Amino acid sequence: MNISFRVLNLSEKIIDKLEKNGVLTIFDLLRADLSVLNPEEEAELRKILGDYKRRKLLLELEEEKEEPRYGFLDAKYTLEGLNLSLRTLNALNHNSISRVSQLFTLVEQIKIYGVENLGTKSLIQLLGKLGEIAEKENLSEIIPIYSRKHPSDSLPVEKLGFSQGAIASLHKLGIFNLGKLREQYLKGVLLDLFSYKTLKAILEEFKKYYTELPDPDFSYFRTMLVEDRYGRITFNDLLAYARKNKIDFNLREFVRKLSEKTDLVVENEEIRLPYFKEKLKLVKIKEESEAIILARFSGATLQMVADKFKKTRERIRQIVRDRMADISMFFEESFVKEYNKYVWHPQVFKKIFGLDDFSFNVVKYLGKKYTFDEEYVFPEEYVQELMKSGKIPAFDLDEFKDSLPEVFSERISIYGRIVPKLTKRQFMEYVIEHFVPDEGMHKSQIVKLAQKVAKENNLDYHFDKYIDIVSNTVQGLMNVRYYDYSRLTEEIVEELKKIIYEVDSVYSCTYFHKKYPELMEKADIRDGYELHFILRRLFADSEEFEGKVDFNRQPMLAVHGKTYADVVVENWQKLKAPVKLPTFTNNLIKRYGYHAGTLVNVINSTLGDYISLKVLYNFQPKLTPGTLEKIRGIMKDDFYELGELAEILRREGIEPSDYQYFSNFWLKDLGYKTHDVNYIIREKYTSLKEIFFNKVLSTDIYTITEKDRKIRETTLILFVETLRQEYLAFQVGKDKLVNISHLEKRGVKVEDIKAYVKALEEVLPRNRYFTYESLVQEKYYRKHPALEKIEKLGLEKDLMVNFIRNVPGIKKTTKGNLFRISKEQSTVNDFVSQVEKETGLTGEELKEHIWKHYQFKVR
Repeated sequence: MNISFRVLNLSEKIIDKLEKNGVLTIFDLLRADLSVLNPEEEAELRKILGDYKRRKLLLELEEEKEEPRYGFLDAKYTLEGLNLSLRTLNALNHNSISRVSQLFTLVEQIKIYGVENLGTKSLIQLLGKLGEIAEKENLSEIIPIYSRKHPSDSLPVEKLGFSQGAIASLHKLGIFNLGKLREQYLKGVLLDLFSYKTLKAILEEFKKYYTELPDPDFSYFRTMLVEDRYGRITFNDLLAYARKNKIDFNLREFVRKLSEKTDLVVENEEIRLPYFKEKLKLVKIKEESEAIILARFSGATLQMVADKFKKTRERIRQIVRDRMADISMFFEESFVKEYNKYVWHPQVFKKIFGLDDFSFNVVKYLGKKYTFDEEYVFPEEYVQELMKSGKIPAFDLDEFKDSLPEVFSERISIYGRIVPKLTKRQFMEYVIEHFVPDEGMHKSQIVKLAQKVAKENNLDYHFDKYIDIVSNTVQGLMNVRYYDYSRLTEEIVEELKKIIYEVDSVYSCTYFHKKYPELMEKADIRDGYELHFILRRLFADSEEFEGKVDFNRQPMLAVHGKTYADVVVENWQKLKAPVKLPTFTNNLIKRYGYHAGTLVNVINSTLGDYISLKVLYNFQPKLTPGTLEKIRGIMKDDFYELGELAEILRREGIEPSDYQYFSNFWLKDLGYKTHDVNYIIREKYTSLKEIFFNKVLSTDIYTITEKDRKIRETTLILFVETLRQEYLAFQVGKDKLVNISHLEKRGVKVEDIKAYVKALEEVLPRNRYFTYESLVQEKYYRKHPALEKIEKLGLEKDLMVNFIRNVPGIKKTTKGNLFRISKEQSTVNDFVSQVEKETGLTGEELKEHIWKHYQFKVR
């Protein structure tokens, strides 16, 4: 397993993510946290890795054939008939090599360079002759090293397990990937390129990628025991597995090899991984370190172990952590995956999986670290699944609960109603059924409701997240609600099944929800998302639809293997002429029920180069070289608004008919690209925002130009607001933006401004209107040193207003710089009413007071 995971031929994106997280080998990959990958990448990896592990496992199980693999060649070729030099023949004879088949086996197993007395000249001659035979007999199909194109050829040597010295030697010879090294291997020249010691090390790594030989340590068999068999397998189950996979398997011979070459334990007609205690005795570590580990997993607290061995708690942690990193493939590892699935009560976990206290402590150490306030869960349905599948012995659940009275209490009271003791999941299901309103609630609100019910009834349940495995809900577009699945009669289920048979493309379930209103009412299904949720629950695991229908993310159903983008492209290819984008999207929405926003995103990502000014074209634009060069001479700016550029080109005598439409098909030749539907920007930039920010932040005081105003007004406002929110630049007057670097020259540091904003958040009253002028009149700066520090600098009023707008929760009226901290919208009328209540003034007196105190004019 100490082989680069790059041998799996994964996408570069997946490889990059894994390597950044320290994953380099297959062994690392088996224990890696795959949360760095998105669901699609993880699914791809699991499938490829699963196929690879299965292939390697079957190699370990399959009985080795005694007869020569390439004996058929000996009938056609002899050593004497190869016209080898006398020196070469003598060397082969000295090593008891008398048949051509033996030579091919040595080449295949990367052992040919180890034949004594075979020098470079002999190897060049010998491998040349063998290469001719391989070509003639088409051995590239059966011997990996002779493959015309091997998957490992492209692997870079620096990403594999070669030492730095070996990598340097290979690079110096121009060997940057395994394909080049394979080429030199088959030429027979490696003895002249490397010292014996270096060559031996290089070939040892090289052969991992070009041989299909069983792992001598039976690593994949042991991995299977860890991942799928709870650490053990009976002889009968192993024989059944071999029969199922149609391999030649000799149980007696396999057991003999295991006993000789591994630490696996064979007893009572089963094979198991060694217990951790047994494994620990085989690992070479100091006696004291072994004693510390045994004490730690025997139940002693960290402090007790530290006191016993006269070390600090951190040193004990370090010893256990460092030594455990070197120990793997032991019995307890097999249960970590199960331990991580739920917050198991220790007594329940030990009894179900047959572990003693010591083994459980090992599993607990290797597994997830749960917080003390997380409630234990008894996953009854899951335990029943394990029994049904034969993974654990069947037992009576009621008797099991009776045997652990300290775990399974009898009853609880919820608002006076007595109910059986509930697991954490069951309690949430109870809350959903009895307290969630009919229209449902968002998951986060259900969590809060469950917390509330538990607290008000003095029940020891704590929730910080929704439990997705609850079984009595249906999930719609916005809310989750209680759903009684018993209402789905056989008749309704059969009608729902017909929908799955209708799936011949990629549909949103919204389409079917609208198509069958009577069925939806009968089944109480309220939108396409709920329909998808119920269909997936009923049919996703059905063999009837396996490989036929994909239950994608809500609310999408697809014929197996077909994607959303496939449908978009398929319909685009049928266009006879350009069409307005809304017309195209509306047609797809009508035919497939798609959501407009999601559909537009998919269209933009797949057909973006064919869209301009909200028109979808069915052809690539074609420009004459002359037109392209003329446009090249015109386009000089970092960005253009599409309408602006069209007008510029028209003034220069270039009509739309000369370029058809703006597209990356020709813009890229000019160093430009389309951006965000309405713009064209230089290729070197990622966004219009980047262009604007670069301009603003490159000068102390930036003046918004006429060119900048070609940006849509709402977009430009958003850019200016973002600069303020990120403390990069602040608007002064109508057209000026003051850079933070300029303010720093004036003695105003970012930290000071942030401290000012934080202080304002602390001192300003909630839901009370103010202006900067009213704050000054009330001498607000006396309430906090950070306020006084900024106020003393005498900055422009516009800057102070900008700082105020960065206060969290601040709301500004549409007109003027009138503010309050509130969850409600701020309005002038509301402000006037507030001042009127506070002062008792009305009419002109009220207006005059507002002007004097707030410097705010009310009409």
